Amino acid sequence: MRAYMQRADNIYKDKSAGPTHQLFMHSRGTVSSLVRELENGLVGNIRSSVQGELLGDLVGLAKEALSTNTEETKNVAAVLTAAAFEDCVRRLGIEKAGLQGRPKLESALGALKDADILKGGALSLANSMLKFRNDSLHADWQQVTQAQVESCLALTESLLREHFS
Repeated sequence: MRAYMQRADNIYKDKSAGPTHQLFMHSRGTVSSLVRELENGLVGNIRSSVQGELLGDLVGLAKEALSTNTEETKNVAAVLTAAAFEDCVRRLGIEKAGLQGRPKLESALGALKDADILKGGALSLANSMLKFRNDSLHADWQQVTQAQVESCLALTESLLREHFS
């Protein structure tokens, strides 16, 4: 939009070139280009890529927290990982399985299974991560192990690589 407005201002300032016709041609070209980008899914791809980057940042922070290998940082990593996992599954449900709003995590997993997005081992692992997610986000630290954090991190990274890059 900024580039469009800047070009329109420059056209308007250059009165020697018939600004009305040039503004019309500039606007027509911009709208035509935007329509082609929408038809080819560019806007959706950009949104998906940005979402993937944000979720990737959560995963990166979780890995960094795990690297210090203390109980406290394991708990921090668990919360970050659980949040990334939950958001990743919900976004996949919305983007790939047609869910709307803020579906329950179980519903999103079911929809992803029905849409054949999650299957086999990934589906089993994702379903097993529901308890980990609940324990982590409700601070039930005695139930959360480093192995669970690492498994959920690996699954979330895999989903991000496959669907958000």
